[in-house]
Amino acid sequence: MIKLDKFIQGINNKDPRAWKELYRFYYGALCNYSSSIINETSVAEDIVQECLIMIWKSDLYFQDIKILSSYLYKSVYNNTCESAVGFLVQRRKDNQLHT
Repeated sequence: MIKLDKFIQGINNKDPRAWKELYRFYYGALCNYSSSIINETSVAEDIVQECLIMIWKSDLYFQDIKILSSYLYKSVYNNTCESAVGFLVQRRKDNQLHT
């Protein structure tokens, strides 16, 4: 693995090598975290992928690994909760249509 300061610099500069390391290190753990909340592996994978894409497309700047890690987990948590609420709302609508 590359040194942490170069890693963070690479993330901030959209360096594909740093992003490959980010993906390798965080993807599985973030998917497990999301899946532990919603209990749906494929949805969790989509959520994590969307969070990573959003960060790639953004102008966010991370000062260190702790801030990056916190941001990743909080983004996945928020998007997982949002997805779960959307699922429950849709289920309620579906149930109302069938009653």
